Amino acid sequence: MSEAQGPNIAEWQAQQQHQEAASEKSGFGLGHSDSVATIVDGMKWMFNFHEGAIAAYNNVFEGLVSGSSLVTLFGKSGNMFGIKFLESLAEYFSGGGGEDMPSEGMGMDYGDEGHHPDDYPHASNEMAHSADGLHDMHDAVKKVSVLGSTGSIGKKTVDLLLKRKEEYQVEALSANSNFALLAQQANLLNAKYAAISDERFYKDLKEDLLGTNVKVEVGAPGLANVASLHVDLSVIAIVGIAGLEPVIKVIESGTKVIALANKESIVCGGKLLLKKAKERSVQIIPIDSEHNAIFQVLQNDDKCVEKIILTASGGPFLNYSLEQLRNITVNQALSHPTWKMGKKISVDSATMMNKALEIIEAHHLFKISPNRIEAVVHPESIVHGVVVYQDGFSFAVLAETDMEISIAYALSWPERSTLNYKLDLTKQKKLTFQEPDHKCFSSLKLSMEVLNSSSPHTNSIVLNAANEIAVNEFLKSRIGFLEVVEVVKSTIENFDKYSDINSLSDIISVDFESRIIANKIIENKGIRSAE
Repeated sequence: MSEAQGPNIAEWQAQQQHQEAASEKSGFGLGHSDSVATIVDGMKWMFNFHEGAIAAYNNVFEGLVSGSSLVTLFGKSGNMFGIKFLESLAEYFSGGGGEDMPSEGMGMDYGDEGHHPDDYPHASNEMAHSADGLHDMHDAVKKVSVLGSTGSIGKKTVDLLLKRKEEYQVEALSANSNFALLAQQANLLNAKYAAISDERFYKDLKEDLLGTNVKVEVGAPGLANVASLHVDLSVIAIVGIAGLEPVIKVIESGTKVIALANKESIVCGGKLLLKKAKERSVQIIPIDSEHNAIFQVLQNDDKCVEKIILTASGGPFLNYSLEQLRNITVNQALSHPTWKMGKKISVDSATMMNKALEIIEAHHLFKISPNRIEAVVHPESIVHGVVVYQDGFSFAVLAETDMEISIAYALSWPERSTLNYKLDLTKQKKLTFQEPDHKCFSSLKLSMEVLNSSSPHTNSIVLNAANEIAVNEFLKSRIGFLEVVEVVKSTIENFDKYSDINSLSDIISVDFESRIIANKIIENKGIRSAE
């Protein structure tokens, strides 16, 4: 156990022996024979300087009077801050060393082997709990990796990890090309590895990390290496099908929890990926707010489910006509009314292809038939998902529109984290719901057609590949907004190399062929016009 992780074991054991020996003569385990009443009175006087502190420390005072040892009071770790603080108090009030006693506004010097209270921001809360509720801080530390740390989800994840550095040990971070931000994140989080997928930026990343202990990995092999690290939890926020192979590597690594923000890996991996996860007892926790909401409800009760409802904001073009949609610009499509997201997912939200992908994802994640999945437009984005049960009850999950909430849930699972986001329903003027316009946003219907087709797995891969090509072309202003979904439809119609999907190589092969077809459709302008 390192100093940053918790008390030194040998020191703790020595303290424990010291306390047990001293408790026979003192009655409170500090090694002093002075009057317990005098020390307790002095402690109460000391804590009077801080309003409300006596209530929090009441169990400590009562424990001292009853003869409890510090191990009992502060938990089996023998919290070093508690030990040294109480020993200083005891010595001060017994007349042994007033000059060294910290006055209000001054810090305590713990020496080279001690810990400053700032290292453990939740220490005072821990001391207020009973011994049964306390654990060694080291036991709570999770080893994590964040693949795709420089994207919108990745950056929010890093922010959360920075706020709770005492709870998480970051093993690895990865990015596609943003070497500067990756290096900064790796330094701030003391990551052991940093992987850059784009080989052109290897030297830049290496230079930015010169003089640190961060090991640099590069290219597809480098990403595979960091994905193969055994950690407690891996956050996968890589965009597109590029995240599929890393997900599989993480599953094979022995990692038991995956916080997944990459819906494409489920859409394309399908039953193959989930079967592999089940065989290795890997828990996949979706980060998408809709699936995260459904996951939370089904964690409590997954019996007698009538259907699940995924809410959709409607994007920036809710209630637009087909004619209005024809002239949509890239900047307009990227201006989402409620969510702050990356470019690809912003366009997907605008076309509602994002919801189409989420329907396919929900089908696999929750093992529910397509005809029991419904998408409902909810512009306020406060209700993220609903589970409808056969007895007529519906359970909905409500939260503010910030991905940090679902990321924090995934990081802390199976426990719950504490965030400052508190939904105030009195400030919500209205919550509205409506059916999506399938004429203007035909992607939703397309996802159902794919799932009900004779080759749903293959067609899901084709849909995803064609959409990635089309969105990229739209972002470059090479095709129109309505043409994005039309490219996807035409690609599915023109794909004829159907075969069983039994491996990752099969998935990659279908994806590759789909991209060739999609590109040819765009080049030849063979896009169907919207009806």
